[in-house]
Amino acid sequence: MEQPEDRDLIEQTLAGNQRAFAVLVERYGRKVYARVGRWVRYPEDVEDLVQEVFIRAYSRLGQLREVRRFPAWLRAIADNTARGWHRRRIVQLQLGEALEAEWAAETGSSGGEEEVRRVRAMVQDALRALSGAHREVIVHHYFKGYTYVETADLLGLEVDTVRSRLQKARRRLKEEMISMGHVDTPMQAFELTREDLSALRWGVAFVSQDENRPILQGVCLDTGGRVVATDGARLLVRIAEGLKKVAAPVILGPWDGVEIPDAERATLSIGEESAVLQVQGEPDRPVSVIEGSYVKYESVIPTDAPVCSVTVQAGALLEAVELIGEYLGARHPVDREETWRYNPMVVIRLSVSDQTLSMTTARDMG
Repeated sequence: MEQPEDRDLIEQTLAGNQRAFAVLVERYGRKVYARVGRWVRYPEDVEDLVQEVFIRAYSRLGQLREVRRFPAWLRAIADNTARGWHRRRIVQLQLGEALEAEWAAETGSSGGEEEVRRVRAMVQDALRALSGAHREVIVHHYFKGYTYVETADLLGLEVDTVRSRLQKARRRLKEEMISMGHVDTPMQAFELTREDLSALRWGVAFVSQDENRPILQGVCLDTGGRVVATDGARLLVRIAEGLKKVAAPVILGPWDGVEIPDAERATLSIGEESAVLQVQGEPDRPVSVIEGSYVKYESVIPTDAPVCSVTVQAGALLEAVELIGEYLGARHPVDREETWRYNPMVVIRLSVSDQTLSMTTARDMG
């Protein structure tokens, strides 16, 4: 059986066919795994990064200008993802220095030699104030440089337990330092446009109401400005330009009673445990930060999921048909003198996740 070319699979993916992208994943998965494996030792970390590579490729596929360069483009994404992982590891291994820098920024200290010694002593005091379980994972992972898998093996824990304890331990560590110096932790602020607020509103509309899975009641603000939400069966991904500088994924929710305003501008300030959405002249809209890791995207929409059906109202479809005439008239004028002839082709793409319908045209000279 003849295998479809990359070009056909990419076109089908952009048209909303998720099975087509699954074929691309199957075709290039081993190569990406081998390439990432040159940078990273442990299989579980490699698997996480391979997943991240294909998520990035899927979200950026529309930016690929030359389809024939897809393999090289995918290799570049794999390399950049692996490099980013190593950069994060360096930051993790420098936890003490990072806390010193945060302290200097919060207190306005000059960072002199005496101040550095004082802050390092505070880090040690804060570490001693942690529970034994939290102190163990901090020391093993950040100071000794063990991976999640190595830390889990050494301490006899599950990897997910290590991740959870690290998150709580670092927050507790910072809280201890703040209590020592009586300094409030500043919130990171993001300026949102009307389009950004619309993306957030779509995410809030998609969240789950399942009380047994609190993580699904939140909207995940992922790196690259992605606003991700799921009800456990469907997955929504929107891009908010104002959130592209989010350094690490953060989950906001639950959203019961929190209204996303239809405004031109708003400010979203995110702290360690809470966030607040502010519009000038209106009351603040507070929302909590949910602890934990967000669900893996492919667990919501597996690669073997059936193609979803879309119901379109007749009136909306007729309106789209009428728009096609105007669309063609401006871009494909009729040759009155009949010196040439072609039939314009119309391709309609319906994106369930973006809730958009787009039309493109081409010249069929046949």
